[in-house]
Amino acid sequence: DMLLQHPDIRARKLPILFFANKMDIPGALTPFECSQLLELDRISDRPWHIAPSDALRGIGLQEGMEWLASHVTPKSRKWCRK
Repeated sequence: DMLLQHPDIRARKLPILFFANKMDIPGALTPFECSQLLELDRISDRPWHIAPSDALRGIGLQEGMEWLASHVTPKSRKWCRK
């Protein structure tokens, strides 16, 4: 909530990528369960994605970054260079 309410974020409709890390641990929540727990469906003013990942083995990182790259517009790229 703090991130979404920050003036620099709220004023821009930048896509948001969440990583559901530690997917290799037995009993880990699925990305869907994580999104429900975090109530991510409340984010309706911008694209968002939750990617399953295991950062130690690098699993899911490329897929998440590809999603993010596909949702970055020329206008948002200009903002990222500030």
